[in-house]
Amino acid sequence: MTRSRIITGGSWDADDWPVYFLAGYAMRSVNNRAITRSRLFAMNELAGEPVRQVARGLIQRGVRLFIDSGVFDLAQRTAAERNCTFAEASALPASQVPGFDALRDLYITVLQEFGDVCWGYIELDQGAPDEREARRAELRALGLSPIPVYRPLTDPLDEFVSLLTRYDRVAVGGIVAIPARPKRRLLMSLAEVVRDYPDTWVHLLGYIPLPPIAHLPFRSCDAAWWKHLAMFAALQPRAALAPIGRLATAALPARGRDSEESGSHAFADLAAALSESSAERNWATLLRTPVHAP
Repeated sequence: MTRSRIITGGSWDADDWPVYFLAGYAMRSVNNRAITRSRLFAMNELAGEPVRQVARGLIQRGVRLFIDSGVFDLAQRTAAERNCTFAEASALPASQVPGFDALRDLYITVLQEFGDVCWGYIELDQGAPDEREARRAELRALGLSPIPVYRPLTDPLDEFVSLLTRYDRVAVGGIVAIPARPKRRLLMSLAEVVRDYPDTWVHLLGYIPLPPIAHLPFRSCDAAWWKHLAMFAALQPRAALAPIGRLATAALPARGRDSEESGSHAFADLAAALSESSAERNWATLLRTPVHAP
């Protein structure tokens, strides 16, 4: 007898793919306009009412809002305090992580409002697979069904297969800091597993859909690379997702980490949003175009 899969929470369309979420709240000049159709806010960003009000406005305008758990931020702080790697920090039992209980309370509060109207939400992915499994069950008892996370640097491959079998959506996390070439090999290996589960939507946390792996069978991703333009005046122009040089210096915003309120902030945010929209369209073309053997 085939066991039915666990349906993750949120309002989403399984036929509407690929999706490229622009991650991060701090795009002030874009937040009040539906320039980009897909946004990701982390739970720690939604701690304040002003950001929640922005989130409500985006959803009302038809923008797909994806909510991350906030564990990425928590694990980064834990890694700095313990002088360990991000992977080690995120694998610690939640009971050993200062601030986790407060994050859990915030998580439940926010999702009681947004859980049914956002595109989806990531589990509280702190700890080992067994601990996260138990926590997801506790959340389902509260009426919340988060998207589970597979961490390839710390979780066994069998855990990935188990999640793909049991859930309608799965996220792959902990890959942000992996260098480009090892990340490419890792994602190509995971893609071979994903192909055996065509009905399971797989999201890549912290990934930009760039060749030569943009054709792999992952349905969505998110990235905060727009910050390179908004904070460091650096943007890599691309055509069909491939780099084609650099913007002229005169076209770059005069903004750095110490010039938070620069008048070019609006340009930086707008350029990032438009680049994301273009990248998503190009990604869709690559994924939906048959690959013909030479």
